[in-house]
Order: sequence, then C-alpha cells, then structure tokens
Amino acid sequence: MYLHIFPIQQLFFFESPISEDHFHQYVIPALKHYTFCHSRALLPLAGNLAFPSNSSKPETR
Repeated sequence: MYLHIFPIQQLFFFESPISEDHFHQYVIPALKHYTFCHSRALLPLAGNLAFPSNSSKPETR
C-alpha cells in the first residue's frame, strides 16, 4: 500500500491592529474594487480560445 504524503504547510494567525468593523467597511471593499478593476485585463482561467476566420481577434467560448 502506498500513501501519498503531501508537504505540510503551516498557517499562522496574528492579531490585527485594525478592528473587525474597519476591516469589513474599508479593507474588503477596497480588495473587491482592486480585484474587479485588474481582473478585466486577464484572460479567463477556463474555457476554449477560438480563432474565428472572419475576425483578427481570438474569442472565448
């Protein structure tokens, strides 16, 4: 019998100097906005990239 043993990774939690309310009110909306603005320039992670004969640009399907 063979056991797949994966490397162990540790996750550390630290006390934050900001309050939970501040985090939910300011940090999370800023992260959502940043992610939305910058993700529009990235290609999708899944899908099919097609090169139609009538267009010079590829499209995702």
